[in-house]
Amino acid sequence: MSESQKLEERLRILENDLKLQKSQLVDQLVRKKGLIAPKTLVKDRKFDPDYARKLKAYKQLIRLKKRLHKHIRSNQFKYAYKNRITINRLNFVSIHKDTKLALVSTKYLDTNKEIASLDDLKTTLVHNEHKFIKTLEGDYIMQNPQYSTEKEYCLYYTRSGTCSNNKCSFVHSPNHVALCPNVIQNKDRTCTKQKCTYSHTPSQFNAPSCKFFQSQNCTNENCVFSHKLEAKDAKICREFALNGYCDNGRSCSLAHYFECPDLDELGYCPRGSMCKLVHKSKLPPINHKATRNMDNDDIPKTEYLLISDSDESDIEQVLDQDLDMNHDYVELA
Repeated sequence: MSESQKLEERLRILENDLKLQKSQLVDQLVRKKGLIAPKTLVKDRKFDPDYARKLKAYKQLIRLKKRLHKHIRSNQFKYAYKNRITINRLNFVSIHKDTKLALVSTKYLDTNKEIASLDDLKTTLVHNEHKFIKTLEGDYIMQNPQYSTEKEYCLYYTRSGTCSNNKCSFVHSPNHVALCPNVIQNKDRTCTKQKCTYSHTPSQFNAPSCKFFQSQNCTNENCVFSHKLEAKDAKICREFALNGYCDNGRSCSLAHYFECPDLDELGYCPRGSMCKLVHKSKLPPINHKATRNMDNDDIPKTEYLLISDSDESDIEQVLDQDLDMNHDYVELA
């Protein structure tokens, strides 16, 4: 028996086990009245002889859902630098040389409905003309995988130009390194560090997109940013934002900026204070501007002295720390 046949046989056994577990849960939950909510169970437990069994099955479903969502959140954090692939209204990332699809969505993209269990996921998927089969964790592995002999680039070396692992089996290429932050931030585009390991050669692969070029207004002949046209609603390229390098360059359909992509996708940043990316909120800025005091309209101008014609206030604020909790203390000028 060949390796592919052994793999198919193993997957067939796992699929049968999943079907058996599903049938057992369905038999436990749906017998006559179906799944009963916990509050109803409390009311009817004196009259329902199957109350204990149904409650146990309900708690088992909750545990399975928590375990599945924990694995998905782990994938979201572990593969944050991987661009998402949408298949069957769910987001995945391609890992292990495109032989495995890791699930990174807890909800369906169109209906916003949560994934309750593994039964909500299809048994097989088709991606790039390859068939993928569901695992017990909720990910998908390729049927009859064909592993590539080409080595992948080292993420640590790509991000900083250094790698502390002396036995690293990944490729360390000086032409595959993120652009130096000093070159991007300093106005003179120089870096004064003697032992800087970043790249100081901007290219379409490691330089962020020029925002002036998007509106065709870039007049800098020595612009270090990439002249790459992008759609206004384009999502952030995760590989560029977190690795500082995108192999697709100008052909990438995503935006090349150092902005947090998780804030847009998840609504929060799982890295918290460790995240070094820009966190831009899509909420409109709040700007409460004071209007004129309409109560002054009832007072004739002849009743008060016009001290100044300027728009500045004639009231001077006094900062006296002897006044307890009184920051509004003012004195006439």
